[in-house]
Amino acid sequence: MPALLETESGFTLFGETGLEIRKSVRIIPKNYRSVTGIIASKKSTDEARYESSLERDLLTSLEFSVQVKSYTVQPIMLEWVDDSGQKRTYTPDVFIEYKGAAEKPKLVEVKYREDLKKNWAELKPKLKQAKKFAKEQGWIFKILTENEIRNDFNENARFLLGYRYPIPKIELITTLDDELQKLKYTTPKQLLATISQDQWEQAQYLTALWFLISTFQVRTNLMYPLTMDSEIW
Repeated sequence: MPALLETESGFTLFGETGLEIRKSVRIIPKNYRSVTGIIASKKSTDEARYESSLERDLLTSLEFSVQVKSYTVQPIMLEWVDDSGQKRTYTPDVFIEYKGAAEKPKLVEVKYREDLKKNWAELKPKLKQAKKFAKEQGWIFKILTENEIRNDFNENARFLLGYRYPIPKIELITTLDDELQKLKYTTPKQLLATISQDQWEQAQYLTALWFLISTFQVRTNLMYPLTMDSEIW
């Protein structure tokens, strides 16, 4: 059952994490100025809701990343009393847990750089409180903008997630695997040319190859743009 936990800072945390993060606080409103919706997710502890394309892109990268164990959208509500005696609240955008103990959990705020600069005076006390709270929990608090989120990895994630389902025919996967074992290091273009010269057959094998790359059964450097000339192994 969710519990109400109070810290020395006067924050309120709904649920446990590390403790176990509670279900998302967020209710997506009708919004005609920005992109809103829910992405299909196997890692989100609740519905993976977003209310901007930047949030959507972050969730896509988290969903795709092999290093991410789980994430929760708007997982906690922080409450405190400011210097004037007014009660304040703030809900960060995402909580991220990673596989293994090498990387600490992150509490994240997602903002466009323009909005961050424009609303800094209003945001600063909220972000300060979030940073303090995260430190108390042994987490890291991060502000992520389009500079950190929109990169080649995100572009590849958006492309490859669409190929995880349905699972291709086993015959296609077996042929690709056999040829790749022979070639060791190659490119999608070279691999397909080795298997067949028929364009229709190549198209079928390419779909299966994207599946294998999207599930990390075939490796490539996803920090760079994925093309037909990318090195794969």
